[in-house]
Amino acid sequence: DDSFDHACQMLMACSGRIVVSGMGKSGHIGRKIAATLASTG
Repeated sequence: DDSFDHACQMLMACSGRIVVSGMGKSGHIGRKIAATLASTG
């Protein structure tokens, strides 16, 4: 999907920090995404 690829490219181009937030189930998914981003550098 082009939109997913574009989103990934935008995240890779960021300098500094990326903030992920959510509540409930989206919060759980946000924590998993944050952990993945932190572990991959």
